Amino acid sequence: MSTPNTHHYIVYSSPAGTTAQAALTLSIVIEDATGREPVRIDLGAVARGETVLPETTFPACLWVGSPVYAKHAVPPVTRFLDQLPRAETGFAVPFVTWGGVSSGTALEEMAAQCHVKGYKLLGGAKVLSAHSSLWRETTPLGAGHPNNEDEGLLRILAERVLLKLDHLNADTWLAPELFSYQPPKEREASRNISMDTVKAHKPALELDTELCTQCGICAMSCPAGAISLEPWPTIGAACFCCDMCRRWCPTGALSRADANPGDRLRLMAAQRGEKPGTRILY
Repeated sequence: MSTPNTHHYIVYSSPAGTTAQAALTLSIVIEDATGREPVRIDLGAVARGETVLPETTFPACLWVGSPVYAKHAVPPVTRFLDQLPRAETGFAVPFVTWGGVSSGTALEEMAAQCHVKGYKLLGGAKVLSAHSSLWRETTPLGAGHPNNEDEGLLRILAERVLLKLDHLNADTWLAPELFSYQPPKEREASRNISMDTVKAHKPALELDTELCTQCGICAMSCPAGAISLEPWPTIGAACFCCDMCRRWCPTGALSRADANPGDRLRLMAAQRGEKPGTRILY
């Protein structure tokens, strides 16, 4: 049985659903062990105004998840961590999902953000997932992931973290440096890329007004809350190029010139050869 007074919060951004899948796996273990369902917060719902962030009750364990985009956590997650109040008695478990090209330095950076805010690091994970940019393909990079083995590792992570919360001492927490698992070349590559540089080079989304019905599904599916209907869909600055609007548009009204990046992404994955796909730290 885990520490009964610890309040668990699972906060995540999940454009394609795989980070939410990881969050649910963690949530089930926590609820089974503590008898209390953790608070699960989808930052996409917060950005769209569908819900609000609750006030944190301490002692708290923050499980925070992000997909890896451009080698980093997505902006809603980094912004959430930047705005966290300093922890009174706080613990953190960052986790990322990545599509088989590179998990970059997202986990390392999230751990550092938690540490700066006073949260003691109890564990972390990177989880291989189907690459969200290859949603048109039947066998994208990371196809079939997260699978049973990946979810099994997440369950182990949750169990070990809960055990740590039952036996807290100075040796329980992890140093932020332990989350730095990438080789120097890949860490340097991560420093040289950002969401802004990706957006600057990525072909713009184009709207076919003859196909668009102004149904609003694009806005409802946007994890950044970046789309407004004026009356046509307008993409705001908060967009981080997940393309969920294009994916879920029922009429195909949204398009992007870089519609088939599979060959390029597979070449990048082969050059990096990052293994293992899923890894847990505790």
